[in-house]
Amino acid sequence: MTADLMAGWARGWAVSRSAPTPVPRAGGWFIPTGVPREAARYLLHDSADVPRVTGTKAEPHTWIKVSAAPDDVIPHLPAGWERRHSGHLMHRHLDASPLGSLPLGPPTDGYSARLDDNGTGAVKVVIRAADGEVAAKAQAGIAAPIVVFDRVETFPAHQRRGLGRAAMTLLTAHVAPAASAGILVATDEGRALYETLGWITASPVTVIEYVP
Repeated sequence: MTADLMAGWARGWAVSRSAPTPVPRAGGWFIPTGVPREAARYLLHDSADVPRVTGTKAEPHTWIKVSAAPDDVIPHLPAGWERRHSGHLMHRHLDASPLGSLPLGPPTDGYSARLDDNGTGAVKVVIRAADGEVAAKAQAGIAAPIVVFDRVETFPAHQRRGLGRAAMTLLTAHVAPAASAGILVATDEGRALYETLGWITASPVTVIEYVP
């Protein structure tokens, strides 16, 4: 199951970030991102495949995201590879009424939301305060039949007002007709929110980077 989820995550993430199409490599998926501080990334579903990347010559700032617990990855890393953070691979079924009776707009007075769909499968939501300041944002990449939710963030001055939930609700309602399943990788804090929205945790995710 995690192999399918990681494959879907790779495809949808690439759409969300306008990155090159993932290609099979090292037992998982490789994306030559080529952006500052990230030359490339590997998305792997098995910790046993990590040495297939770390044991070969890699460009500085190559990242690996693997669906495994830190204890299964970190002790076996060679010099130059460092742990960055951990997360949780999550998924949920999407349907025509994805979040039931939840409101589709920001629940707090004084905020407005805008959804942009550029027609390529990349969708973004930005929620702004009354003064125009960006309060929360989120985006998604549709690679039917899945959609990857990405860069969900509420800025500190606007937290605990339901804006993250509102952004996810807007995105989910918009993309549900085009996809039947959602995938994301959550932080520890985000996991609690997503669980209230019906998301299920499939596995931990460990993130490492090559910094020689």
